[in-house]
Amino acid sequence: MVLLLIIGLLCKNFDFDKKRSEKPDEMKELNLIDKGPIVAIVFQLVLYFCKESLSETVQKMALQSLGFIYLSYPIIMLRPESTNLMDHILNAGVMDMKIQLMKVFSDFLVAEQQKINTDLEDKKTQKK
Repeated sequence: MVLLLIIGLLCKNFDFDKKRSEKPDEMKELNLIDKGPIVAIVFQLVLYFCKESLSETVQKMALQSLGFIYLSYPIIMLRPESTNLMDHILNAGVMDMKIQLMKVFSDFLVAEQQKINTDLEDKKTQKK
């Protein structure tokens, strides 16, 4: 469960693909995993741990990890796999999973509002 959390936080705070292009020699091992975007692979991996066949605690941690991924890559939230998972949790999921999903949404919306506020402040500063 801790590794799921670390994976999500790494995706939130470290842009593997950008570093891959900036420092190809140091990041060449990433090409052994996949030549495409690393976040796509990590997303599929974390999504696997949201399956109902696993314990609820693992599912909640995986959902939190997905929330961290969504913060840095919001477009992933719109993928069919994400929307299907969210629909399933909201329609037939356990109450704790529904609560965890609402926390993920809340964290996402707070982060987006902070980005908007920062952009507005930057624009005001530039105008002055």
